[in-house]
Amino acid sequence: LVKIPTPRATVTIVSSLLECFFVSHMFACVLMLMTVLADSPLDTWLATHGWCRPAEDESGALVPDDEFGNREYELFDPWTVYVQCLWWSCGMLMGAPISMSAQQGPYERHFSGAGPVILTLGEQFVVLLLKCFTAFFWTSVIARFVQMYNNLDPDSRDFRMGWDALNRFVSYFKVPKVDA
Repeated sequence: LVKIPTPRATVTIVSSLLECFFVSHMFACVLMLMTVLADSPLDTWLATHGWCRPAEDESGALVPDDEFGNREYELFDPWTVYVQCLWWSCGMLMGAPISMSAQQGPYERHFSGAGPVILTLGEQFVVLLLKCFTAFFWTSVIARFVQMYNNLDPDSRDFRMGWDALNRFVSYFKVPKVDA
């Protein structure tokens, strides 16, 4: 039972946009989850893109590791980092002109380990999987919009289908061109 009559095209557009936002949010969560699963956020894209830095004491010296070897760090405002992840995931989903990678944060870039690696191998793998998924997801969104557009004028659609049926009939029964 439908209480508010809504055109199917409107439902398609709204549901597709909500789906895009949901997928972007889930990708943002995955991008942040990569940093949580690492030994330290200083070893992830958060540090290499300037959203996280080694902790400093009042004098500006780096805080030494604790007794378990854990490094202290400062993470920029978590909500801003989430918005950054959302920006990055929307870039993966929708492409230009939205960023296809994380933007530079407010801190200096920090590289752990062997040299200036922007994304670790694991991060590259996860981003590659996300981009492959977005290719298939975006294809389905575009297909829904194309289907909606093609069905906006049912009379025109029925005429084209009738024309195609007539052409198949002529071809199947080998009707001479003069009669066709």
